[in-house]
Amino acid sequence: MANEVKQPLKAKIDLSRNRTGGIGRPVLWSAAALFTAASLFAADVWARSGESRKIVSHYDGVCKRMPGVNGPEDIVINSNSGLAYAVGGDRRSLRKGGPGRAHIWAFSTKDGTAPVDVTPSTPEVFRTFGADIHRDNDGVVRLFVVNRANTYHGIEVFRIESDGNLRHERTLTAPNLVNPNDVVAIDASSVYVTLDKKSPAGGLQEVLEGLLRRPTGRVALVTPDSVTIVASGLLMANGITFNSDRSK
Repeated sequence: MANEVKQPLKAKIDLSRNRTGGIGRPVLWSAAALFTAASLFAADVWARSGESRKIVSHYDGVCKRMPGVNGPEDIVINSNSGLAYAVGGDRRSLRKGGPGRAHIWAFSTKDGTAPVDVTPSTPEVFRTFGADIHRDNDGVVRLFVVNRANTYHGIEVFRIESDGNLRHERTLTAPNLVNPNDVVAIDASSVYVTLDKKSPAGGLQEVLEGLLRRPTGRVALVTPDSVTIVASGLLMANGITFNSDRSK
């Protein structure tokens, strides 16, 4: 009688073990594969971020901290006046749609005076990225600043007056000008601008483009009348500039 009870009980235990083993192994293998993939991805991001690089300074001069500039994104210099213009602001707050505007600070590269806020009142919504300076044949100097406003993305064109202050002249924009990052001026009203991602800024798709290393970066030629893509297939298109003779 005891043997008859033990045999069905043993069969149930063996059946339970088989079921557990049949389900558990795929789950364990899937978890191991997921952990391995996540580890390799994290290691790749770590390496591409430069965290494993050893940086050696080759600068023999003396650096001086300049307070009064919050979150500068870019700095450009007017070689004629010696004034530098830094653009930036509280980028985390601005990215989340917080209050406040980006700023433009001017400071002398010759005497090291403290930066002065020269931000014009126009445009009303101002969220800056890259900038560039251009001097035309008539001696007029303009500052071009990328602006990712709430309702449009574009390039703001400021005329630099003789006293160093800025006057807003125009906005270069178009519906297909998405995610501009940096700018280099061609003339008084035309620029090349990098478009770092293809998906709308701040969304999950933009984050995935970066994490998955999708080459969606582009370069656009922007004029008052059109936006033309002149280069594509770039990985996170960011900075842009001309070479010394402006041939490339």
